[in-house]
Amino acid sequence: MTANAGYTWVLTRVELVLSSPELDPDDVTRRLGLQPTGALRPGPRRWNPGDTSGYWGFENSERSARSLREQLDEVLSAAESCLGPLREILREGVEASVTIHGYADNDSEIVFSPTEMDRMARLGIPLVLSPSLNER
Repeated sequence: MTANAGYTWVLTRVELVLSSPELDPDDVTRRLGLQPTGALRPGPRRWNPGDTSGYWGFENSERSARSLREQLDEVLSAAESCLGPLREILREGVEASVTIHGYADNDSEIVFSPTEMDRMARLGIPLVLSPSLNER
């Protein structure tokens, strides 16, 4: 994965996200054998009252891995390590994504290697790019 020189995303974080109106984060943790970096039980949200889904997330950010490539590798490796239970959970109607968050300037891009694309495709989970275009 590379980015245009001078046009890179910054303050990136990569997250495996699971959500569902009936999601039990403790059950997901037990079944996957992964400690989440964030979890919420279903119910009203103070800052987003319209979203009542349960949430389970496993995240890697610049605090733990400097490069986006390392962040993505850690999250994909974690998902691959529990792929059987993860697929069972998805068959139960839980929504999932691998989401990349970060700040992007005009014309910023992320280029994934063929190996990274293959790993993401084998997971069968959508990749979501979530750029923030705010002035920093």
